[in-house]
Amino acid sequence: MIRVAPSEVRKAYERIPKDELMDTPRAIATRVGEFLKTDLMIVGTVWRYKERIGGALAVQGPASVAFAIYVIEVATGKTVWKAKFDETQRPLSENILEAKRFLKRGAKWLSANELAQYGVKEIFKGFPL
Repeated sequence: MIRVAPSEVRKAYERIPKDELMDTPRAIATRVGEFLKTDLMIVGTVWRYKERIGGALAVQGPASVAFAIYVIEVATGKTVWKAKFDETQRPLSENILEAKRFLKRGAKWLSANELAQYGVKEIFKGFPL
């Protein structure tokens, strides 16, 4: 599998025509992929990214992150793989069955960035390619 540098993807994105009112992320990814002559494109959408209120040891509000990652086949525009992550961190006292995950993540309240990084790692454990 050949990877295209993010800088090259950014340049291609800047060069393709776009209709910001009508284009979907899939349509744009397909055009960028055609421009770059790739077979597949990975696209992500974020619909929630809420930072925790407080610190790592105590919070007034937890971090909350929700996003999806799609692999698009450029030739057809079809989604060939997708996965989503949707989590609001909860206190361990609400669900003791989550103790292992809580400890694995450092036994602390995560920032939104840390929770998103965890989510990306979890999603790509099931990545087929």
